[in-house]
Amino acid sequence: MNLIKHLHFSNYKSAARPLLVLLATMHLAGVIGLTFEYSRPYFQLLTPLNLLFSNFVLFQFHHNKTRGFYLFAFSAFTVGLLMEMIGVNTGLIFGQYQYGQTLGLKIFHTPLTIGLNWFSLVYGSSFLFQQLKIHQLFKAALAAGTMVTLDIFIEPVAMALDFWNWENETIPFQNYLGWFIIAFLLSNLYYILVRKSKNPVSSIFFIIQGLFFIFLWALRR
Repeated sequence: MNLIKHLHFSNYKSAARPLLVLLATMHLAGVIGLTFEYSRPYFQLLTPLNLLFSNFVLFQFHHNKTRGFYLFAFSAFTVGLLMEMIGVNTGLIFGQYQYGQTLGLKIFHTPLTIGLNWFSLVYGSSFLFQQLKIHQLFKAALAAGTMVTLDIFIEPVAMALDFWNWENETIPFQNYLGWFIIAFLLSNLYYILVRKSKNPVSSIFFIIQGLFFIFLWALRR
């Protein structure tokens, strides 16, 4: 159920402001809580709830939820989750890695919340470039490149916080290549099914996510 479906888009921005402040505050608290050893275990437990709530807000503020949007959201979640299941059980897509306990309930050694992560990152990065007057393939490449750039900061933080762990603590180039290919394909799907969307939360939330991992990365160096 869309809790704000009766609002005109002109009112979405004002409705979104307090939630964006809340999301920013949650992520700032997460940076602080995950930095200190004594508070880290408690904030790790909250990680799945943070992902669920953040995706809920992102989803709610998408304006004009067409069938294409629902199909994209389902596809991004499902494809991302399936690729991770195949990857973690075979090592064929991203390399040899395994998930820790931080991200919550697992199926076939893969946390369900990782599908939400794929949706939010692909949606957010694709949204950033949707207004560019260039070919769809170039926009998808920019979106995928942005995701891979962010993943450079995510990977060391993820290992430190037991999101997932790489064999020999070495992040292979295969991981970044796998990320780029999957993100590129899903971003193309976004531009086909969703095209241009309106969401006052998306860009700012993507920046909040990026700063969250960049700050944690910097504080651990």
